[in-house]
Amino acid sequence: MVEQTIDCCPVCGSDDVFIKGAYCGHSPLFQGRNLGCCKSCQHHFISPMPQEAELQAYNESFFENTQTERPKEGDLHAWHAGVAKLHASYIKQQLHDRKIKADTLLEVGPGMGLFAEALDKIWPDIDYVALETDTRCYEHLVESGMVAYSDGKDLAKRGKQFDIVVGSNVMEHVPDPVVFLNQLAANLNPSGVIFIEIPCRDHEFKDGWESHLQFFDKLSVRALCSRAGLKLLEIQYCGTPLHELRGYLTLWEKCASLLAAQSVLEELEVSELNPQELKMVQQFKAHKINKKPCRWLRFLAQKTTENE
Repeated sequence: MVEQTIDCCPVCGSDDVFIKGAYCGHSPLFQGRNLGCCKSCQHHFISPMPQEAELQAYNESFFENTQTERPKEGDLHAWHAGVAKLHASYIKQQLHDRKIKADTLLEVGPGMGLFAEALDKIWPDIDYVALETDTRCYEHLVESGMVAYSDGKDLAKRGKQFDIVVGSNVMEHVPDPVVFLNQLAANLNPSGVIFIEIPCRDHEFKDGWESHLQFFDKLSVRALCSRAGLKLLEIQYCGTPLHELRGYLTLWEKCASLLAAQSVLEELEVSELNPQELKMVQQFKAHKINKKPCRWLRFLAQKTTENE
């Protein structure tokens, strides 16, 4: 473990932080680092934080570094395609229920574009734009005919803002979540909406954490949105409960289980999924909204107006 001092929590800014243990990573960039914890918002994070230049070089070949390939067929493709459809349906329904009109959407970190493919089926009239820093993914998006940018500065030159900004499994990779959310909000129209899905406390059940820099739960997400000046509209746990992934219940979870009559609050619409996609989504319970902490956190936040 590296002996070092942490200045403050990257989410809430508190200086009441400590080293909890060693960070589990295999690449040279992630070796010899620690897992920090904030006593104020209970956020966990890598420490010391990698430098921007190091992360930029790593992220330019993110799919290669994480040994992730484009899901072309079989169960892996069905999983990613099914989740993309869940996200598209969920966002569309949430905005409809809140009477928020949306014509334009920016996706940050789209990978190979499965969410865009889902939008074509579920929300075909939405104007879609992608921002992707991974060179291989960006080239694929452009070759597929999508409007895509590899640099935020080039996107800014476009001079157009969006009604929705989507970031699925992206925020856990950024060194400064507050700056990240502020950058997303800068691309929003007034009263625009941000949709984020992130892993929830995955350091508790995964053997390796690379390349995650941040480990969120509801408390830290609320602190983050408050500090970023965003109004949190909705926050939900979804997927397999953490105690099932870990294989045990904490004392707090045992007490909560005794008080909770039912943990599953809602099941998302799955009518757009084909049988193979449905099978994979059900296997990981990605369509189930739960009271208990689960594999993922999903939240919707809105850009506030000057009067709020």
